[in-house]
Amino acid sequence: MVELYKLENADIVLQKPLGQKIDKKQNVELVHLTLQPNDQIPLHANPFDVFFHVTYGSGILKLEGEENSIIASDTAFIPKDAMRGLYNNGNEELKILVVKIF
Repeated sequence: MVELYKLENADIVLQKPLGQKIDKKQNVELVHLTLQPNDQIPLHANPFDVFFHVTYGSGILKLEGEENSIIASDTAFIPKDAMRGLYNNGNEELKILVVKIF
């Protein structure tokens, strides 16, 4: 049986930038982020691994002191406890599917 999720039904877990929790299972959580131009998520660390998959737009992924340009279709793996942040330096929305692995 397929479980189908609609983004418009996702819980809002962050207001700015917009974060919507799609679902959480035993060891995985899916979150959709939408960063408007000039929005950012400050440097922080989490005690779990994360994948970022860019679905639209472009921006900067800061990871452990390095700045990496990201564009639509890029996927980045972020290990647990690594300092990371995001910045939309473009003129369009930056949309990212976040896969948290616990």
